[in-house]
Amino acid sequence: MLTAAGTWLSAGTKPWHISTSTRYEIHSKQKGRDIRPGDTFTIEWGVGKKITRKLELGVIGFFWRQATDITGSDSKLELKYKADGIGVEVIYPFGKILFRARTVFDVKVNNTSEGTALIVEFTVPF
Repeated sequence: MLTAAGTWLSAGTKPWHISTSTRYEIHSKQKGRDIRPGDTFTIEWGVGKKITRKLELGVIGFFWRQATDITGSDSKLELKYKADGIGVEVIYPFGKILFRARTVFDVKVNNTSEGTALIVEFTVPF
């Protein structure tokens, strides 16, 4: 997997931030089958704002595409899969514990599963 990412943070007590990450996943042949899934290309992005001294809110999204064809005798010739999504994110620290919750809604999906994701994270330093 090849990855590149970056974040821009504005100055001030209630800054804006813009972040993006990209990755290209090179898939290998599946164990026990003659099939190699197509490689995938993903861009994830977010734009957020610190609302109070602690609370941050943002809009997030992703763009995901199958970049190469599926190969192997067990593969079926199908359309390449792809998905786009958009959602919201909340970040709030409770002392040393960082709470982060985000939900992403699929808005355009072809040839793969579709749904809504809810991710809740607690980050604890040690």
